[in-house]
Amino acid sequence: MPTFPFPPPRPPGDWQISAAAFHTVLLLLGIGSVAAVFLRSYRPARAFDLLAWIGFGGLTFPVADLSYRIEGSRTVALGIITFLLMVSLAGFVVTALRLHFGDARPRLGLAAICLLSFTGLSLLFMPIVPEAREPARRTVCKHNLHQLGFALHVYADVFGGLPAPVITDDGPPRSWRVEVLPFADGGALRDQYDDSLPWDALENLELASRTAPVFVCPSNRNPKDDQGRRYADFLAVTGAGSVFDNPIRLSFPNVPDGASHTILLIESSGQQVVWTEPRDADIGVLPIEVNADGPRPGASNGIASSYHTGGFHATMADGSVKLISDTIDRNVLRALLTANGGEPLPEF
Repeated sequence: MPTFPFPPPRPPGDWQISAAAFHTVLLLLGIGSVAAVFLRSYRPARAFDLLAWIGFGGLTFPVADLSYRIEGSRTVALGIITFLLMVSLAGFVVTALRLHFGDARPRLGLAAICLLSFTGLSLLFMPIVPEAREPARRTVCKHNLHQLGFALHVYADVFGGLPAPVITDDGPPRSWRVEVLPFADGGALRDQYDDSLPWDALENLELASRTAPVFVCPSNRNPKDDQGRRYADFLAVTGAGSVFDNPIRLSFPNVPDGASHTILLIESSGQQVVWTEPRDADIGVLPIEVNADGPRPGASNGIASSYHTGGFHATMADGSVKLISDTIDRNVLRALLTANGGEPLPEF
């Protein structure tokens, strides 16, 4: 059976262009468009100028699409759309007014007013500086894991322990992720889940297709399955001897090996677990490997897998989040995954 590397290489259509070069081109395009309005104000208006501004506006969506491919940010793409449309509209309006009044004299003041007004509006939507991309995504990933760990601590305070990884209540199995939603600003999503039906029932499909931000790492380039269901990038460490194992979970946050040396949640994007699916990172089932090859693109057989360069994030049982090297010794990783092994741990 063929295997595929993880993380998967970017597809040929996923352009890899220097962000600095791309933003330089955008800056020059913006300066050129603004300069064009002012320069045309010194010359007689022509009907051809209207077509030119329409053509300039036509660049908006191709440029925004290219930006989204490179940046992966809807905010930046929206800012580009707003800016280019405003500039092209300003140029079109100035030219149309000059043609209407039949005045070939310079209209520098009118052009300046239009440009200042429209550019001011566009700045409301444009980010002040380009996003830091991967560092920013890494920060969001870490923040989400921290929030999820905090939610589990609050849950444990309320109910006297961690939730079971798979909850039945005499009904179809459901994931702990569904149960913890009210503690992670996801109460509205929890209300939409039908406990009387399996997680993959048609009635629960729409919910599975929605994004629960606390389970998301924005670096994941394959965030959903072929049914549009969203994956959880963070899984609970389960199985015999884990924090979620009985009776350890019932005494949480007290952990035999020490809360700061035991992994509670692990970044495992390659397992491709739908966030409502009652399945997690079982230390008795999954190979104790990082970014192991998988059976299909975007999948990994190992217990830890991340799109970040150099390592994966993990929430420790004390709520802290650590970036663990992808070259960590397998035995050290195994010791971190168990809660009662009593193994001595070196620095990691």
